Amino acid sequence: MKLWTQDEIKAFRQTHDLYQQDLAAMLRVTKEYICNLEGGVRSPSNTMRALLDCLEKQVSKENVKVKGGRRMSIREKIYQTFQVRTGQEFSRQEIIQRVARQFPETNEVSVLPSDYCYNLYNKGIPFSHHFFEYLDRNRYKVLGVDYPYTGQILWKGKTIGEWRNGNKIFFERR
Repeated sequence: MKLWTQDEIKAFRQTHDLYQQDLAAMLRVTKEYICNLEGGVRSPSNTMRALLDCLEKQVSKENVKVKGGRRMSIREKIYQTFQVRTGQEFSRQEIIQRVARQFPETNEVSVLPSDYCYNLYNKGIPFSHHFFEYLDRNRYKVLGVDYPYTGQILWKGKTIGEWRNGNKIFFERR
């Protein structure tokens, strides 16, 4: 089992682009506890060290850039980048930058957060992969996969359907 010094804990968190509150949520502890570990005020118990070891192994498996001999899709990269950020809001640019930072080979022009919104419909792409809620001109909220979303579905500013507790209903032909 790894010792998990304050520097190793902080490096792990930063390598995986996590805030202290994100790591705390993943380990089911408080943000203050993570802050104390990183500041050297406390040392991790054997149980916490084991949890950190498990989390490191899990994240390492999930961070494999190639799955089954193929490159990851933009959708997979977005999901992986934001899976621990449920409830947080980001600008379009922040989303693109985070994906590009975690997956440097990504063409930033290909990262289109609006393609993955519960409440926005884009003709020409499947309306089947949802992860964000579009809030306004430049803000998105991370909801996650299979979220029980309730709200309108918009296309070019016009309401064309709605979600009711995770079930989508279209009012007219698309």
